[in-house]
Amino acid sequence: MKRTLIATLLLCCACYANAQRIQTLSGHGKVKVGGYGGPAAKFTSIDNNFTVMAGAYGGVFLDKKFLLGIGGYTNVNNVPATPSKINNQHQYWQMWYGGFNGEYVHNSDKLVHFSVGALIGGGGVFRRTRFEEINEFDDHFRDYSSFFVAEPTINVEVNITTFLRVFAGGSYRFVQGSGTPGITDQKLSGPSAQIGIKAGAF
Repeated sequence: MKRTLIATLLLCCACYANAQRIQTLSGHGKVKVGGYGGPAAKFTSIDNNFTVMAGAYGGVFLDKKFLLGIGGYTNVNNVPATPSKINNQHQYWQMWYGGFNGEYVHNSDKLVHFSVGALIGGGGVFRRTRFEEINEFDDHFRDYSSFFVAEPTINVEVNITTFLRVFAGGSYRFVQGSGTPGITDQKLSGPSAQIGIKAGAF
């Protein structure tokens, strides 16, 4: 009888200790809700030409770990198209994309930490024509086509203040479904180096 009582007490203690370690959705505190966003720049290539993409992303930051938000980017430098001239007018590529942006931040409160994420959405590519005589671009989206895009990312982040962070890292842009003559999905896809700023309630 004494052995049974001791065994029962030990089992109860073990169950209680285990219950203290297990966190459940239904009964262990509130999820911390914050949010952040900011500008970012990507250095990549389109049609084998150096390209600078500028944009931003942000959203709701849950439990100091998970971002659920949106993002978008477009190239801000002149990227020569193929062919580079039509009717003696210079041709350039213009690409944009955006969509849902999710991110996981590891050890968010540490001075230096890392994050991984992905953007999934769509975009478009078209030709821009520059008139040499007046040195201006026309407003027409020539040979425009849309595409699906997925871009996983990884970054190293540094906390500057409690509400400001900087990051640097890399990504790879997967493009599928474009149909603009003179360029392919492969030439729209590629790796990027990126830098940016995050500001908000972390």
